[in-house]
Amino acid sequence: MPDSAMGIAFEMARLVLEMRSNGRNTPANKRKLEKLAVRFLRLAGQKKPASVTALGGETKESGYTM
Repeated sequence: MPDSAMGIAFEMARLVLEMRSNGRNTPANKRKLEKLAVRFLRLAGQKKPASVTALGGETKESGYTM
């Protein structure tokens, strides 16, 4: 996994585009995207969003669709 903010942002963008183009909007891909977002926010000095657990897992609020 990438360690820099730019690397994380690149991986997030790649995953989002892959999910949209291939119709691979799976729960596993959503969790991976959430984990990348948590890592990105931590590197940027932001708190994690309330809808994501400490490990980047899903909560009742994270049932979004793309």
